Amino acid sequence: MAATPVRHALIETPGVQRRESPPRRSSSMRRALASMMRLAMLVAVVAALAVARSGISAGLPGAAPVPITAKTAGTAFSNALKPGAGGVSFTVVQRSSVNARPGGPLVAVPDPSSPTVVIGQTDHYDLGSMIERGGVSSNGFWMEMRDGPSAGASPDFANAKYEFGTIVKGGLTYRSDGTGWYVTDRPPGIGIDPATAALIPTLLADSGATTPLPPTTIGGISVRQLAATAKVSDIPGLLAVDGAGFTELTAPLELGFDDTGRLVRIHGVARNTRLDTWDLLVDVVITFDYGTAGPIPDPSPIAVPSSGLDG
Repeated sequence: MAATPVRHALIETPGVQRRESPPRRSSSMRRALASMMRLAMLVAVVAALAVARSGISAGLPGAAPVPITAKTAGTAFSNALKPGAGGVSFTVVQRSSVNARPGGPLVAVPDPSSPTVVIGQTDHYDLGSMIERGGVSSNGFWMEMRDGPSAGASPDFANAKYEFGTIVKGGLTYRSDGTGWYVTDRPPGIGIDPATAALIPTLLADSGATTPLPPTTIGGISVRQLAATAKVSDIPGLLAVDGAGFTELTAPLELGFDDTGRLVRIHGVARNTRLDTWDLLVDVVITFDYGTAGPIPDPSPIAVPSSGLDG
């Protein structure tokens, strides 16, 4: 004889169909699932912020990078400077050193407390660095130069000592030597100045950049690189605003591109030809970020030019 099924005692309302309740998860399983969902959301948010803050397109997952061509990179730079496009912000790190030539005399090392006193000799003497940041757009140009870090240290654009500044706005060019702004036709600058920024598309068009180089990284994002021959006339401010006459490129430039094919990095080493006995070498790294130039600041406060600094 088959066993009679045991029925739970239920209070049923006449005419109402009873529905089966879904099986319940244990409280520990619910907590584990909730933790996993929160972790997944956190990872997604952090990843999105990392890409957004890097200033470089990482591309869509699984999407092939856009092929690099000088024409498309130059067009992208030009388009970024059109009205409403947001412009381009940039940073520059420039480090200088005096180096002995092969078979030539060693470099004299001056006493830090008395520069005219020689305390030794070396084949490489670090002269320190300068850093620059700014932006260029259809509304104008701005930049600030500060003292750079010691070798191996990271630039501190917010707190390093301010040296010089340039603003181009309303058809006028202003400079600051640290005490205020005044109109000039000789603005300071290293790496990127108003004239050099305008020549970036020309630099790309004339470069013949086709030789692949190992990739580098900016902000944790991989950047593809090409070696590019270049003319000083296409990047005249690499050493300084008025430095084209004493600038000599010692090797091809390294040009870096993001996954959309935009130029995001220039690395070059140039020789300052003003030294006769030794080589004054200047290592320059320029980075670009698109759509982030920001508003061009006003030249305030206005000041009287400092003697000897505008000539």
